[in-house]
Amino acid sequence: MRAACFMVGVMALRTALAVSGGPLSVFLAGRGRRGHSTAAFAAAAAGSREVEGETAVNGVNTRLHRFKVPLDHSNPETGSISVAVREVWTAASERADMPYLLYLQGGPGFPSGRPSFPLSGWQRAAAAKGYRVLLLDQRGTGLSSPLTPQSIQRLGGSPEDQATYLAHFRADSIVKDCEIIRKELCGGKKITLLGQSFGGFCILSYLSFFPEALERCYFTCGLAPVLQPVDAVYHKTFSRMAERNRRYYSRYPEDVGKVREISAFLHEKDKAGQSILLPSGGHLTLRRWLQSGLELGSASGMESLHFLVEEAWDISGECLSPVFLKNVEDLHRFDTNPIYWFLHEAIYMNGKPGEASQWSAARVQASGLGDTSLFDVEKALVDGSPVYFTGEMVYPWMAEDYPELGALTDTARVLANKADWGKLYDLEKLKNTAVPCAAVMSFDDVYVEREFSEETARLLGDNCKVWVTNEFQHSGLRDQGHRVFTTLESMLLGDGGIPS
Repeated sequence: MRAACFMVGVMALRTALAVSGGPLSVFLAGRGRRGHSTAAFAAAAAGSREVEGETAVNGVNTRLHRFKVPLDHSNPETGSISVAVREVWTAASERADMPYLLYLQGGPGFPSGRPSFPLSGWQRAAAAKGYRVLLLDQRGTGLSSPLTPQSIQRLGGSPEDQATYLAHFRADSIVKDCEIIRKELCGGKKITLLGQSFGGFCILSYLSFFPEALERCYFTCGLAPVLQPVDAVYHKTFSRMAERNRRYYSRYPEDVGKVREISAFLHEKDKAGQSILLPSGGHLTLRRWLQSGLELGSASGMESLHFLVEEAWDISGECLSPVFLKNVEDLHRFDTNPIYWFLHEAIYMNGKPGEASQWSAARVQASGLGDTSLFDVEKALVDGSPVYFTGEMVYPWMAEDYPELGALTDTARVLANKADWGKLYDLEKLKNTAVPCAAVMSFDDVYVEREFSEETARLLGDNCKVWVTNEFQHSGLRDQGHRVFTTLESMLLGDGGIPS
């Protein structure tokens, strides 16, 4: 039966391709409501909504909404996709006129976290303030026509066709989805936004295109570097990562030798063409191992990396342990959430004519300028200096080390060379915004550069209140969500001021 359903979907896609004369008019990556394929769901008019069953557990009510939205908001005839949002509120706070708070998740390429029962963290704080919380799965993630390497390949077409499709999964499209949700679910009322990391980038797009729709905006480590080119962003990212590596080795000096030993082992395997297989079939090369530095940007990241290094070897001391291999594999989700690989550099492309990212992180690292020279692992293995982990960077070689991405190498290349991106931000509209905003910044953030965020805050003007702290890392909303949210609220509502 499943095979028959798949063949029906393939025929629908081929029909759509023939009718449109172009790529990817219908998305077949998943299913809508149980018993309804996404292709069938796409037959409805754009903007239509389906509501799934309501749940009530431990005083927490939830309701799942699925919206039909255009793939390309500027050309709705290209087809539709499904976008899901989960409405969450507490029975204790329920009333007819509850305000809406829409949460925009970090990424790109990841869905909103699911609620706990009872609520915890910032969701508990927001519910206690009387909000109906909307947890959006941004297009291409979670329950919103999820993009996987397999689903992208099933779309067919050329790499150029697939790149054209993927280009519709940036912040400008996400906020237009949100406007459909606001009008249909929220009755057109103004909403408050909370954006973590990339979610804050999305808020800036919302402020650029639909400021009249917004009541208040809260940024948590997510004021995008809207005034900076992509290469400048990565130069700063490497500098922050260099300092983070230094602090890691200062805290755990014994790991200098341990990381070197693991790295030298993988380097020899790479040179011999004997790559280490991970449990799911990927390749643990030296360069993939060094991507484990992504952990260093969170509050407990140094500890996570330390414990990972601690159990690297099996009982013989000659082979990497199965536990280590599984844990390294679980750190990296590029194969299950490929939007991050495809579009991470594209989130910095604001429509400057002729400008392409061209694998910016790889180019900046290869330049050897400034702190980037510290990430030369082969040099480190020779001269005895510490081996530095990389961080929030994506590279063209990942298609080799993550087999699921391999068939999409050319698609990623087309996106990296794309020089006609649309605008994500309108700097004139952002300037001196009339929408009240509050932003928390981590002083040592390795993912979103604080100095560039402060530039953006100055652009937004006096209506943007800023809280800079070294009390937590980029993961502050996750680690201390209740405090972060209530502090941001008090900064705007006048009952707490700005922490100093």
